[in-house]
Amino acid sequence: MKKFILIFMAILFTNLVEAKCHKYLSTESFDESATATDVFIAYISKLLSERMISEDQIESMLKNLERSQRITNPISLSSVNSNNKIHYKSLQEYIDSNKLDQNQVLQWLEQFLKKEKIVQDEKDKSKKQTENPVIEMKFYPVKSGEIRNYLLKVEHAFEMTSTPITQRMWMQHMKKNPSKFSDNSLTVRNDFPVQNINWWSALVYANKVSKSEGLPEVYDLSELVYISGTAEMGDLQYQGYVKINAPNGDIYKAKGYRLPTMNEMRYVQELAFNHDSSADEAEAYFKNDPNNYYYPVADLKPFILDGSVFYDLFGHVAYYTNDFTIRKPKGNFYVEIIQGSYNRILNNKKLFDRKKLSTSSVAPEFQEHNASIRLVRTLSNP
Repeated sequence: MKKFILIFMAILFTNLVEAKCHKYLSTESFDESATATDVFIAYISKLLSERMISEDQIESMLKNLERSQRITNPISLSSVNSNNKIHYKSLQEYIDSNKLDQNQVLQWLEQFLKKEKIVQDEKDKSKKQTENPVIEMKFYPVKSGEIRNYLLKVEHAFEMTSTPITQRMWMQHMKKNPSKFSDNSLTVRNDFPVQNINWWSALVYANKVSKSEGLPEVYDLSELVYISGTAEMGDLQYQGYVKINAPNGDIYKAKGYRLPTMNEMRYVQELAFNHDSSADEAEAYFKNDPNNYYYPVADLKPFILDGSVFYDLFGHVAYYTNDFTIRKPKGNFYVEIIQGSYNRILNNKKLFDRKKLSTSSVAPEFQEHNASIRLVRTLSNP
């Protein structure tokens, strides 16, 4: 009888520990075949993504496991505080349950640190090459095509900027910098994306780039009523509907630079996903990253599609698109913003979640703090 009670208590204890981990990971997805070790690793992964533990702590955990053949808590007892106390206790209870596969944990630790070294090496290389970062505007072609599973079809080739438009690129044509990081002087973070701009200002910027290249301006703003603000500072406000300078107002037949349509952006993102469905921190920032858009462009690995190089398609700034909707009865219109999302953990791997391919609508005069732009240009007409 005493033996039965002890066995029952042990099962109850381990189930309670698993329940704690699952509660913390309630927003994540697991296969039905997920083991206790899978959940434990996912727990650690989430703590890493939320900066609750560091790569140094993971390295220490690996060394302890290699040396003593024993899994140790990445949060040491001496470093426990009010913020991580609950995680320390949950992890320790899980370790004490003796349900963890040491070899699987060891393999994951080694793979994680190897990946971190590759990322850091790439960052160091990039930093060395761009001690005074100046990333030029560069366009790469995207072929026409169709992604039938998602009813995406692009009947024309187009070119798109390799990166989001940087503060320096904005300054080259607009002279001032509206970005949140700036003191509105000529001192800018050259390689950070321009942001804190509205849609009207983005259209003016696209027109200026077209004019500088000797191309027709895509957006006819001549009949709009000026309200306030300036395009240079990203707060320009107009009243009215913009006209497209193209046959029958067909945006795809415009000859100058413009914002991408929602269809074009989704098409490129899906091509990137199909190219690499297991992208990780080397290619995208993830949802719980505290810095969000406060990162330089082209800091991570690019997606390479048929030789075309595209950075920051996911998990960085959101992007204004050319699309808008008119809402009745007042006739107000709202523009569409798109941002790719990498925010799901499955089998300890962060994956792109199409369900989280977030889109939103904002008024064209609203300065979206985390939205930037990419430019595109049609290469062959439909």
